[in-house]
Amino acid sequence: MDLVLNSRDFLEVAESILKKGKGFSFKAIGHSMAPFIKDGDIVTVRPITRPLKVGDVVLLKTNEGKPLLHRVKKIDKEWIITKGDASYTDDPPLPKENILALAVNNKGKGYNFHFRYPFGYIITLIPYWIRQNRLLTKVCKPILFLLRLII
Repeated sequence: MDLVLNSRDFLEVAESILKKGKGFSFKAIGHSMAPFIKDGDIVTVRPITRPLKVGDVVLLKTNEGKPLLHRVKKIDKEWIITKGDASYTDDPPLPKENILALAVNNKGKGYNFHFRYPFGYIITLIPYWIRQNRLLTKVCKPILFLLRLII
């Protein structure tokens, strides 16, 4: 049986579990982290025990008080900027206190996001970018047309 929580209750339970030094798993909802984390994937998060780095996937609380699982794009002394892998724009800067946990595992249809950032990240995004932009169709049609002329 699945336990379904609204955003506020999810954050309350998450903060309570993480304060005890424990991790937990939850079902991701949404498409902003595709292709690495897809809608319905099970993501495991744990308390942060090391300095965050660019490329980490974190669970955080937005300024509107909603949970968000996005990738760290920039860190400075007081602020952090994240971005969904499928998003075109960065998220608004958030205070570091809004970071709740570090994602450590992903099970489901998405790719596991533990690649050396940015190289593995870029390499695994190439097929997704090709599909999204229908690049193969755009490249193959002219090639097939030329082959028909030759043959």
